[in-house]
Amino acid sequence: MALGLVMMSPVEALAASDDASSTADMYEMLEKIGIPDVVIHKNPLYGEEKSDANGLDANGKPVALTDAEWAALNDTTIELNEIENLVKYKSVLGKTEQALMTNSTASMNQVAQAARDMISDVKDEIATLKDDRNSASSETDKIKDTILITAFEKSIETGTILPTIRNTFDNLSNKTTSTVKGSIYPTEKTMSAGMETLFYSIKALEPTVQMLTKMRDTYQASYDTAVRQQASGLGTALSVSEAQANRDNAANQLASVSETVRKLKTTLALSLGYSMADAQNVALGDTLPEYDSTYAATRIFESDLATAKTNCYSYSQAWQTNRKSDASLTGYTAEDIDWNSQLQAIGMNMTNLYSDLQSSAQQVEAANLDFQIAEKQKGSAERSYAAGMIGYPQYLGAQIQYLNSEAAAATAKIDALKTQNAYNWALRGVFS
Repeated sequence: MALGLVMMSPVEALAASDDASSTADMYEMLEKIGIPDVVIHKNPLYGEEKSDANGLDANGKPVALTDAEWAALNDTTIELNEIENLVKYKSVLGKTEQALMTNSTASMNQVAQAARDMISDVKDEIATLKDDRNSASSETDKIKDTILITAFEKSIETGTILPTIRNTFDNLSNKTTSTVKGSIYPTEKTMSAGMETLFYSIKALEPTVQMLTKMRDTYQASYDTAVRQQASGLGTALSVSEAQANRDNAANQLASVSETVRKLKTTLALSLGYSMADAQNVALGDTLPEYDSTYAATRIFESDLATAKTNCYSYSQAWQTNRKSDASLTGYTAEDIDWNSQLQAIGMNMTNLYSDLQSSAQQVEAANLDFQIAEKQKGSAERSYAAGMIGYPQYLGAQIQYLNSEAAAATAKIDALKTQNAYNWALRGVFS
């Protein structure tokens, strides 16, 4: 193989010369120049293949993700735990970051890749020489191959020209990539937190959709009964009209809430990089974290506030800038004002989130209690109605109250999960 590299070290020159005419002479020369009598170099430091600036492999798959994880990001079901990666790799923001990094590091990566390709050529030549050595019948030929192998291996060890070029331009590329990522990272995390909040908001509407579907069906059955009773002379036109109005009202509410859910799903999907066609068919996964009823009670506000400050990027940046600034005659700099503004904003956000956290936990308890009461009343109404002790309107009222309470309890739990999620993001220094 022809290499884009010219090498004629003393070792290689020795192997090519006729001076080392005997095996003994060559072994003696090997000992003098310090090359060990080994068949294979113990630790050759070869350069390895590198992904591009975006952390993508040749097929465009993020190297940080498994094939299964990448396939999951490309289906039409959005799971809560996929949202950060969807923002990073699929959203418009993520694509913008990838484009910036690619454009900023293209020339650096070309130089680094050229050095990497040359190292690969050297590795191929080493492999060929090792095959030749293994098949050589002469001890003299084996030693010549060993000398060449060692020379080539040394040429690509750390500190030599090719690895140095590769590492230098890789480092420049990595620094540029870090700068781009640093400028987009806060926005990326804020978007992730916001998209997760939207996910929870959509999920919180699902119990209402289920409730309205059951109510519509219940009112439909009530309407059918009223029609039959009127036909047999046991009911009135007013009863039929009321039942029809209840059914139509539930159907209209169901259509309205379902349309809201559809629009919110589409907004979520488009924001996360789905095409308009795919966004229309997106489904949300059903896997949510288990609700921890003790979470709110175990939070310590002062400690959590300190954690949020430590992890907040904008606060950290303002603090770093403030340390390097000189105060004006008033004793304050623009950075002082920015720093204090960030401090106040974090304090206000954390106070509100902590209050929401406590309130949502109380709402879950209250909704669960109401549901338990409605469940008992529903059972009692069913028994009383079967025994002829109450009329159909009372029975129907208990059924509807149960459906309302069931939906309210489920919604309260999802809302509490949403609040806990927002609080956890705040502990990471991200406020959506």
